[in-house]
Amino acid sequence: MKIIILILTLLLSNQLIAKQKIYKWTDANGNVHYSEDKPINTQVKEVKVATGRSKPKNTFMNKQENESEPTDSQETKSTDEKAFDEYNKREKERAEKRQNVESCKAAKKNLVTLQNSTRVRRKDPTTGEYMQMSNNQRNSALKSAKKLIRDVCK
Repeated sequence: MKIIILILTLLLSNQLIAKQKIYKWTDANGNVHYSEDKPINTQVKEVKVATGRSKPKNTFMNKQENESEPTDSQETKSTDEKAFDEYNKREKERAEKRQNVESCKAAKKNLVTLQNSTRVRRKDPTTGEYMQMSNNQRNSALKSAKKLIRDVCK
């Protein structure tokens, strides 16, 4: 019973403290003061006290849940949102780089095959059968492999 009374007392006192007004002001020497009592003849600012009952901000972890809230301006984005956007940007760049590396490897392998073999077979995408490439098809594939290597392999 004593524990329940103690817990209730702590909870109620916490709510009372949260409802008190806190004032902030700067004195003539430039020192910043905080007080529950409003000073006389001094310009003061009322400080908002967080009670833990306010609406949670968008954070890095719950960003995906709040995708429906559009934020157009960079100035209105929180630090967590900016970090989330930066993380997504870096991951996208890494994925593109991995894709380019794989494309480069495949293009180089195809180039070696096309240069070293006079008879090259390829799979027909419509029928799925292997067919021998003509010289014109082989030369065209050589050109496109070289172009892909120039564009992707850096």
